[in-house]
Amino acid sequence: MDFCVKLANIAMPIVIAIGFYFGWRQFDAIRKARMAELILTLYQMWDSPRLEKSRQKINEIGKAEKVKDAIIEADKQNSAELFLLVRVSNFFDTVGSLVSEGYLDKEIAYELMGSAFDNYNNLYSVFLKDPNYKDFLRCYQELDKIFRKVKADREKAKIRRT
Repeated sequence: MDFCVKLANIAMPIVIAIGFYFGWRQFDAIRKARMAELILTLYQMWDSPRLEKSRQKINEIGKAEKVKDAIIEADKQNSAELFLLVRVSNFFDTVGSLVSEGYLDKEIAYELMGSAFDNYNNLYSVFLKDPNYKDFLRCYQELDKIFRKVKADREKAKIRRT
């Protein structure tokens, strides 16, 4: 009997540890699968006709000051043009929310969307610096900070490797 109690005292923590290990592995696999699904959904949104039309409109305007003026004018008129002009920034605001809350890894987000974000950030930057719109797109602005940090970290890593 004494032997069985000692064996149980040794085996129980091992069994519990193995259970935690496999539970963690399953949780991690589910998290990765959900992130992959999220990335595919974001790419579907990015390639959607509505967002494509919005990207095209912003790129046609081409200069940050003109983008700001167009958004402010559309906002004053409360026109449908406003939604076309801010749809891309709203997309990146959503991405920023997902990254900030930990649903999407910042390194993966930067790898997949960093160059597109940089392009559109250059076009929206003047608008977002306007005092009347500084509180607009909070998660977009947070994504900008996160991407700048990722970019700086990658630059530091490059310098260390050389």
